[in-house]
Amino acid sequence: MEIQDHEIWNLKSVISEFIAPRLRKYIEKVEQAEIVSLPNWVLEEGEAEKSDEELMEIWAEILREMLVPFDYETNPNKYEGMDRDELTQIQQRGLDLFAKYFHHLWD
Repeated sequence: MEIQDHEIWNLKSVISEFIAPRLRKYIEKVEQAEIVSLPNWVLEEGEAEKSDEELMEIWAEILREMLVPFDYETNPNKYEGMDRDELTQIQQRGLDLFAKYFHHLWD
């Protein structure tokens, strides 16, 4: 695979353009309970068990938070008017969640 120079000039945008639509589609599948895996990993240690529906909703919310930094890179106008510090915090939280749950992004 040959990588073009223009792809690395703003690498975060190129990566976001790849991740955002796929993450959106995955969220859609989770919201429609069309994934095979049951996201038990969203429970904190010692937390009471949840129903399958509750687990899916928690997972979907985590995924929506995860999407924000990639969505921002592909649709910055959507975030106009947001406080810059708040947006930075939301983006960082999404990236932290992406890193934390990266290995759970499967069907």
